[in-house]
Amino acid sequence: DSKFTPSLNNLGQLALTRRNPREALDYFRRSIEIDPQNLMAHLQMAGIYERVFGIPTRALEHCHEVLRVQPNHETARDCVTRLTTGRSGNGP
Repeated sequence: DSKFTPSLNNLGQLALTRRNPREALDYFRRSIEIDPQNLMAHLQMAGIYERVFGIPTRALEHCHEVLRVQPNHETARDCVTRLTTGRSGNGP
């Protein structure tokens, strides 16, 4: 039920503040399972994969999914540019 996605996103954020990225990924993944177009959850997962785990291919998958839903999403476009060109900058 999509009414749970904000709670799952909040739990993911809380897990990040507690420095538990694996738990955060689980909450964001569950949120996306309920609502595949949950842009915030996709961006959070991209940031975790990029900055915490150093897996740019997984980060790109999530940034591309955001762009599929919202083609002009600036943060997702910056993420794709950064990850495909190696340009440094802030993560999603």
